[in-house]
Amino acid sequence: MQNVFKKLPLFVIPALMLMGLLVNSCKKETDGSYINSLITSGVWRLASVRTELLHGDTTKLRDTLNTDCSRLQVFTFNNGGTCTYDNFHCIQQSSQGTWQLTTAMNVNTTTVSTNLADSVFLSSNMVCKDTSKAGSSKPFARVRVTNLGQNSLVLENVKTDTVYRTPVVVLRRLITRYGFIH
Repeated sequence: MQNVFKKLPLFVIPALMLMGLLVNSCKKETDGSYINSLITSGVWRLASVRTELLHGDTTKLRDTLNTDCSRLQVFTFNNGGTCTYDNFHCIQQSSQGTWQLTTAMNVNTTTVSTNLADSVFLSSNMVCKDTSKAGSSKPFARVRVTNLGQNSLVLENVKTDTVYRTPVVVLRRLITRYGFIH
């Protein structure tokens, strides 16, 4: 075996070692246990709520919400699949519901999966009082998890519709980003 390495150019051996390190470090989680342990590891306090209105690829409006709220807004996930949100939209309340993590297999279907390494979505049936005309909503019915770590969680809710402007049809998106910290 030593004779094989003696015949290789000197730069090949470190390159092979580096390739081995990269391959081993890029292994994906095959089960959601690590992601579930991160999301259920404690209380998530709301740090910011930002909205962005886009028409096609053009930003029309950006806004930061809840800038003057004196109430602590807290999102808690339990291992049993239940969750609570206290003081949503700065309204004194405690909303309960259930939650699960899902992945998007294609555009039309979403399935519960044990491989949560790529696109992860949080689905919750929790109903919260809010400041909309309807008076309540399911803000986390299907939100994308854009960041999840030991100290931060970012959820993104996207609402889409179509604006008809002759001769162009424009996709309009309202993106709401919830930023949480431990």
